[in-house]
Amino acid sequence: MTDDIDITVARSDRLLEIGRAAEALDLLQSDPRTPTDAGALVTVAHCYHRLDRDREAIEAAEAALAIDPDHVGGLLLLALARLSSGLPTEAVAPATRAVQVAPWFRGSHSVMARVMAELGRFPQATFHAHKTMELDPDGPSGWIALCRVQLAQQRWEDAAMSARQALGRDPENDEARVLLSLAQVNGPAADGRAQAMDTLVDTLRDNPDQDAVRQFLIEVALHSRPKPQLWLPLIVLSLFTGGLGLLLILLIWTATLIQLRSSIPPDVRRLIWADRAARFKILAVVGIVAAIWAVVCFALVSVTMDMITGAV
Repeated sequence: MTDDIDITVARSDRLLEIGRAAEALDLLQSDPRTPTDAGALVTVAHCYHRLDRDREAIEAAEAALAIDPDHVGGLLLLALARLSSGLPTEAVAPATRAVQVAPWFRGSHSVMARVMAELGRFPQATFHAHKTMELDPDGPSGWIALCRVQLAQQRWEDAAMSARQALGRDPENDEARVLLSLAQVNGPAADGRAQAMDTLVDTLRDNPDQDAVRQFLIEVALHSRPKPQLWLPLIVLSLFTGGLGLLLILLIWTATLIQLRSSIPPDVRRLIWADRAARFKILAVVGIVAAIWAVVCFALVSVTMDMITGAV
């Protein structure tokens, strides 16, 4: 145990900065003074939030605010955890209080911009994003806040520009990289998916402990499927030619899988296959498709044989 709880909090903050939230949480929980210190509890809430354990984050933030009702960090973590839990309306009160207590703090306005954007109150969200810029003119936080608002508005190109502005001020900012990838994968660019994967791979290369980034990369990589309009004429053809049409369908499906594989960088492919859930998803989809077409093939063969038998 350290001589000063502030030392434990400082060490935990450093661990959080490099993406080691679980270790930071263990360090805080090993200090018996954490439950009675508002600052330590806020850092605990931050750890839980980073680990996507928002119920515990809410409890830790509320415990911190019970000790210090106007602790800005506690108010902001409570707002963020409620937002991540799908409770944007309940996030308004702590975010508003944070702006009242610390109007000079860019984080207050940044979080308020996120809350307002989630509620669809875009004029207020944009106001607070620009206020963040005013308070941090040389940093990335204002552009990140504006990017989040633009993403909520589905203004993909504007969001990508804002994320790049943030990265121009802090090239290694992981949050800006993830937001840029979101804008890229949803945007109109034909190579948006490839751009998004490149952005996320760079993020993981610099900070491999980002589990949320890794899962998002897997989702982006697997976000590809055959277009139904390509299948329709082949289905009609299969009704008349039996096995030939089905063979063409299976060939197109195989080609699509090969194309998907070739479009994913090798290191991402290894990452996907190492992830049990992603591996199960791939095998399940391929298995279901194979089963469906096996049934269709059996039915078509039966119909064809009946037609031949009837003609004879």
